[in-house]
Amino acid sequence: MRSSWPGLPHEAYMELVDRALIDRGVMPGKFWAFYTAFPHLRSTSRRDELLMCACVEWDASRLLNRHGGLVWLWDDIGGWRIGITRPRDNRPVKGSLRPLPGFPIYAAPSALADVADALAHKRRLPGPEAEQQHEWEGAATARAAVDAFRSSGRR
Repeated sequence: MRSSWPGLPHEAYMELVDRALIDRGVMPGKFWAFYTAFPHLRSTSRRDELLMCACVEWDASRLLNRHGGLVWLWDDIGGWRIGITRPRDNRPVKGSLRPLPGFPIYAAPSALADVADALAHKRRLPGPEAEQQHEWEGAATARAAVDAFRSSGRR
C-alpha cells in the first residue's frame, strides 16, 4: 500500500486489496489506511471506539471515461462504499457515495478487483449475474486484530 499509518490492524487486508487491483491492471492513484474516533458520528453507543478506515482513489486519467474519477471508502463497520469524484478537485460528488451492493465488510480482494475493472473500463458495476460475493478468508483474523487494537487504548 502506498500510504498508511504503520501497525494498523486492517493494513494486511488493504495490502491484499491493493495487490489485487494492481495485478488486475487497475492501479489506483492513491490508496491509504487510517483510523479515526467515533465522536464525530451520530451513534452514541460507539462514541469511544475507533473506526478503521481506508480510501482508494482513481483520478479521471486512469479511467475510460475522463469526466471524473472514482473513490472507494471502506470502514470496518459499514464496509465498502463507492462514489464518483469531480474532475477539478477529485472530491466525491455530493450524494454519489453508495454501498457496494452484495459485498461483505471484508470482501475478497479478487472480487473487489473485478468491480474495479468493470468500473474503470466499462463505467458500470458488474451485472446481477455476478455471483454472491464471499468474505475474505482472513476476515476473522482481521476482526480479532481490530478488536485488540481498540482494546489497547491506542489513539
